Amino acid sequence: MLRPLKITKLLTLVSAIIVLSGCNTESQATNHTSMNSDLSVIPKEKLLSVSKTMRSQATMGPSGWMMDWDIDKNGKADALTDGLMILRYGFGIRGSQLTSGAIASDATLTSNEIGEHLDDMVTVVDIDNNGQFDALTDGLIILRYLFGISGESLINGAVASNAERASVPAITDYLVNNMPGSNSGGLTNSVIINEVSSSNSTFDDEDGDSPDWIELYNNSNTTYDLTGWSISDDNLNPAKWIFPSTSLAPGAYLRVWASDKDRAGGGVFKTLINQGDVFRYIIPTSNPSTSWVNLGFNDSGWLQGASGFGYADGDDTTIIPNGTSSVFVRKVFAVNDLEMMDKLWLDIDYDDGFVAYINGVEIARANIVGNRPSYNAGTISDREATMWQSGNPTRFPINNFQELLNNGDNVLSIQVHNINSNSSDMTLIPFLSAFYLGSTNDGITPPSILGFEDPSLHTNFKISSSGEELTLYDSNGSQIDYMNVTAMNTDNSIGRSPIDGSILFFENPTPGEQNPSIGFSGAIESEVIFSHQGGEFNGQSVSLAGAAEGEEIRYTLNAAIPTKLSNLYTSPIMISGDTVIRAKIFKDNHIPSRTDSRTYITSNTHDLPIVTLVSEPNNFFSQQQGIYEYGPEGNYENSLPFFGANFWQDWERDIHFSFYEPTGELGVALDAGVKIFGAWSRANDQRSMSIHARGRYGFSKLEYPIFPSLDYDKFESIVLRGSGNDWMKTNVKDVIATSLMEGSGLEYQANRSAVVYLNGQYWGFYNIREKVNEHFLDDKINVDKSEINILTNNGEIVEGSNTEYNELIDFVTNNSLTVQSNYDYVASQIDIDNYITYQVAQIYFDNTDWPGNNVKFWNSPETKWRWILFDTDFSFGRPWEGSAAYYNDTLSFALYPYGGGWPNPAWSTLLARKLMENTTFKNKFINQFADEMNTRFEADNVRAHVNSVANSVSSEISRHFAHWSNWDNRSEYWRNQGMLSSYGEWQNEVNKIIEFTDNRLPNLAGHFRSYFGIGGMFNLNISINNTEAGSVQLNSLTIDSSNWQGEYFDFIPVTLTAIPNEGYEFVGWQGSVNQFDPNATLTTSQNANVQAIFQAVQN
Repeated sequence: MLRPLKITKLLTLVSAIIVLSGCNTESQATNHTSMNSDLSVIPKEKLLSVSKTMRSQATMGPSGWMMDWDIDKNGKADALTDGLMILRYGFGIRGSQLTSGAIASDATLTSNEIGEHLDDMVTVVDIDNNGQFDALTDGLIILRYLFGISGESLINGAVASNAERASVPAITDYLVNNMPGSNSGGLTNSVIINEVSSSNSTFDDEDGDSPDWIELYNNSNTTYDLTGWSISDDNLNPAKWIFPSTSLAPGAYLRVWASDKDRAGGGVFKTLINQGDVFRYIIPTSNPSTSWVNLGFNDSGWLQGASGFGYADGDDTTIIPNGTSSVFVRKVFAVNDLEMMDKLWLDIDYDDGFVAYINGVEIARANIVGNRPSYNAGTISDREATMWQSGNPTRFPINNFQELLNNGDNVLSIQVHNINSNSSDMTLIPFLSAFYLGSTNDGITPPSILGFEDPSLHTNFKISSSGEELTLYDSNGSQIDYMNVTAMNTDNSIGRSPIDGSILFFENPTPGEQNPSIGFSGAIESEVIFSHQGGEFNGQSVSLAGAAEGEEIRYTLNAAIPTKLSNLYTSPIMISGDTVIRAKIFKDNHIPSRTDSRTYITSNTHDLPIVTLVSEPNNFFSQQQGIYEYGPEGNYENSLPFFGANFWQDWERDIHFSFYEPTGELGVALDAGVKIFGAWSRANDQRSMSIHARGRYGFSKLEYPIFPSLDYDKFESIVLRGSGNDWMKTNVKDVIATSLMEGSGLEYQANRSAVVYLNGQYWGFYNIREKVNEHFLDDKINVDKSEINILTNNGEIVEGSNTEYNELIDFVTNNSLTVQSNYDYVASQIDIDNYITYQVAQIYFDNTDWPGNNVKFWNSPETKWRWILFDTDFSFGRPWEGSAAYYNDTLSFALYPYGGGWPNPAWSTLLARKLMENTTFKNKFINQFADEMNTRFEADNVRAHVNSVANSVSSEISRHFAHWSNWDNRSEYWRNQGMLSSYGEWQNEVNKIIEFTDNRLPNLAGHFRSYFGIGGMFNLNISINNTEAGSVQLNSLTIDSSNWQGEYFDFIPVTLTAIPNEGYEFVGWQGSVNQFDPNATLTTSQNANVQAIFQAVQN
């Protein structure tokens, strides 16, 4: 056995041989004494100063690299690479001989950069602190340290006689703590920077954002008080972000968000009522006392049971008899720290509708109308619960809770209703949660399904995705730990091995858990390059490139993600049919590159744009997890729309999305998420899909002008819409209807029709649409998405809050709008012009899947309530209607006060009915219809529009209909349904829309006259003596032609405003209106001729 002294002599001898081997005469001439002489010009005081302040400054050299023992920056310090180069440097060796045979194969610095880095190290490699760096003292100690030698053997015979740092503990502490990039075979027994992600999209903070994060870990047996500690990404500002009062227990983890939000935490979420809590409940056979919602009500005679309540969904703890119409429940809960409560929420999973109360005051409702609905009241429509389908409960913010709650006991009361007693299921699972500004004993920790996470620590900086160096300091400013965070791919992390403390890359981050023992030494940044970008292809082969030295490309042809066992790319890939190529770059001990995918289409040519979708086949077509499939037998209902099937789940899967222009040019290609989209149309064999750009896929936005008509080109999500209820009919009804309203001021979804290929298979044509959400409005209207409230149908929340709207509806319900001041208040809350145009459009279209469905509206602090036009597939008539739809009185339908349920329940017509009480609104409404009738809805105009849209997709119709009507492509249900299959049948459906447009206006105008009691209509002719001089504003229309004619309703006042152009002036009106005032009103039943007279301004 070798004794320590012999080991030292051996190491010295080995080092000398290694150092001197291969060195030329010029190198050898520069001996180690020259290094000493170089250092001798640096004052000892400065060296001591540097040494003493190393803990309070990030040890970064002038060249920009962190000064640690990892000289070649390959993520680890090694004796025979890094240690050898330090020793050679100490002997005065420079140039290529410095690194020859000693630089690691995965080094990230070049030979020249290593030399610069070692120049920086001059002031810190004086291990024994005697004022100079000597190869045979300091260099030898470093080499021994990197060989894993410790104790007396580390310093024996290698400490200078004038050393000021001479003991084993002092030198070891200096090596370990002042240079945390080094590693002596384990983790420091202290708080360490354990794991870092500089490109996170998987883990969300309490705001729902996904910022970068830093994880600390206490690798000791002592609790550390972190109060006053700091962490910084700036070596010149060690105290950049200071920890608040925080402690870290032994073995504990602490995640700090590097979000630039600068928060010191504080506050807690608590759940006051949880799933499984015991309620009092009753299945009523008559209405209970009106006081049943009050705290003092005596419910001792009611049953007791734990939530959830219901039947048939498998998520019910308290089983209710099948066919139950309603259940009323009560739960008393305590609040002791009301003054600390800052927010309150009701989260609830329900089927089909409910009303909730706290201490007798209504706080939320959904899918049911009426004040304190009767026990036997049905809901507006069917509504499926979500939690049993792996979804989340619906959240309702509760405002004014400080006025509702008491310190002490309170009661939550809820009545849940079915659509009728024949309903197949029922669900009620309520949660009540609050946020407190400080510590409280109220409630319990919220269940994970609610997604509440106590406010976290947030630094005042972010981590650069290209790399950053982080340093942790204690409250005295002493450096505790350091990590060089190099560039990484999205949702990878860098951290310390739990075995030896070495720096590793991790493909799957593990915050709050021990880091994996196996990681990677780096991540591949290379990207696959395809010789052809995909789409239509008439070549013979495709070549792949992009792999750097030491890397290799692996690929698949079956849409599966490549692995290290997939085909090794060695030569061009032959293309003999529609082919999907998925490729990935690999290198030993490195995280592979992201997968890139291209689809090559050889079987067809198309006039439309092409979208190619590529995903692991099981993501779509596995019975267990495929989002396109029905799923295992017994998991879903056996009738349309097959509730419970996989395609009803809110599942998101990875997908590669590519968009090709009709020219064949690749517009955009990105990794994204995909979900099945829509309502009952999910049961169609061609299902609609939503595509989501998210950071975790590497792309937070789809950045491309996919809709050329828009003035913005960035989208968080889009929809590939399979035409909903118009599928396999015209497939473009919704496009025709919504795009007809271009220029009307309504918000509607842009459209681009495209052919879709899924994993290389032709999937028919889809209509690409914008997705209606807060991002849609932020882009279209330029409002802050965080301030937008989006509601649907009867005020159910899509985003934000419904409090303001519910208060408005309450006002409308309980006040007469014949009183002008009441109407003025409503008009201050609603964009009246928008609302009228929206109503008139739906009525003209004869959309009868409205107004009790497909309604979305929004507001913001700067914007009144506005309505969004979408999902108009029921327009222009329904296939099952025997009579021509153009006869339909959709005006009376939209104002019907007695509808019990879909499609026009009383709640859905309430606002329009009440507004019609006001003469100002009614006249404006009638005139808006007349304006549209005379322009946009004029038969020739609509016919041309219909033909334009139909012609844009006509070249794809035969192929689309042949594919989806093919017996082999039809599911069992659709094999039993009649289905169009030819171009001629499609053209007949388009002709029905044209027939509708040719006949709609005379019939609808008659309905207006009948409903409003108007005797007839008059012709209005407007002329302008000089169209260069000015124009006329007629109601909502701008008339700028010399002669214009339209029809208006008898005795409904029309407004005229003369608008002179610059350099001209209005002289007066002539004809049926004779006045000099440019603002005129015409009320008549006689045909009228009005001329606006302008003249040049006289100088």
